[in-house]
Amino acid sequence: MYLVFDRFDGRNYGSHEIRDLDQGGKTVGEILTGRQSPGIHISLLAGKYKTAVGDYGECRGFIAGVEAVLRHMTSTDDGSAVHGAKPQYRP
Repeated sequence: MYLVFDRFDGRNYGSHEIRDLDQGGKTVGEILTGRQSPGIHISLLAGKYKTAVGDYGECRGFIAGVEAVLRHMTSTDDGSAVHGAKPQYRP
């Protein structure tokens, strides 16, 4: 799992894709901004992981946390990750 999303301004109304580069850039989630307070709503993997946060840093943290947990769950017994990619966020 290698999740990426484009940088955004959470104060403006919008929808932003979260893509998994390990799956060829497939959209696996969505970030919705400017709808309610707190202003950033995140949904990953068909709503299995979702939350609402107040700023971009919290958004990055939540997505990185989900990515880390899922990567740990799919790692092999010897500690190596199945997909081995490192998290990256576009500035």
